[in-house]
Amino acid sequence: SDLDPAAKFRAAFLTHVSTNFEIGGASTARLFLLDWRYLTGKELEHVLQLRRAYEKLWDDLLEEGVAAGVFRKDMDTHMTRLVPISVANWAIMWFDPNGPRSVEEVFGKVADEMLQGFLAR
Repeated sequence: SDLDPAAKFRAAFLTHVSTNFEIGGASTARLFLLDWRYLTGKELEHVLQLRRAYEKLWDDLLEEGVAAGVFRKDMDTHMTRLVPISVANWAIMWFDPNGPRSVEEVFGKVADEMLQGFLAR
């Protein structure tokens, strides 16, 4: 897309959080996020394949930002990828999308805070 890496990061993070609340609600997301470990055989391999593909999207996004000089050169993209994914996944345990603050309001601020740590100075 035409977005710069920081804008792509923000959009990807907000999409991840929003999707956890939109597709079947938080209870479905909890099942997927917590109970996949009980799968075996082809079902487990399919879920792991999807997970690896999704993680690669994040790795590519972060590596693009490093290559463009937008993100810090010393960024460990694997470890950094774990931060937004973990924050987005854990949100289903504590955030109420029907509460007084929207997903965009709360997690837009969270994305901005994460980016402050990622940006090249």
